[in-house]
Amino acid sequence: MSAYNHLPTVDLSLVSNNQHVNILKDTGVNVTNDYGTPNLLFFYFIPFLPDDRKPDLEALQDEIQSWNAWELGQTEVQVRHRIADGSLPSDDATASRVKRTNYRAKVVDHLREVSETTW
Repeated sequence: MSAYNHLPTVDLSLVSNNQHVNILKDTGVNVTNDYGTPNLLFFYFIPFLPDDRKPDLEALQDEIQSWNAWELGQTEVQVRHRIADGSLPSDDATASRVKRTNYRAKVVDHLREVSETTW
């Protein structure tokens, strides 16, 4: 049993389409007090890296940061969509913020699961 079963499903029809522009512009919902998308990405400090390998590391870091920015945007589209359809709460109560944060984790997990084959 998944830890996410009690949360709304991820709507893949919203991934990378132009609907996100309108959904994210909706000022009727304020989620700025939410805890944010869990950051599941980090780099260890690498104490020694030859100078000729640093451009490779920087390129990888740029790729990962670009992917992370894309998935965070897609995640917010999903959250806003689920708030609009009433399956996620829109108020600022702690329990509501936690539920939205858990849903963000579900979306990130789902995006990484279905997109892993393209890496």
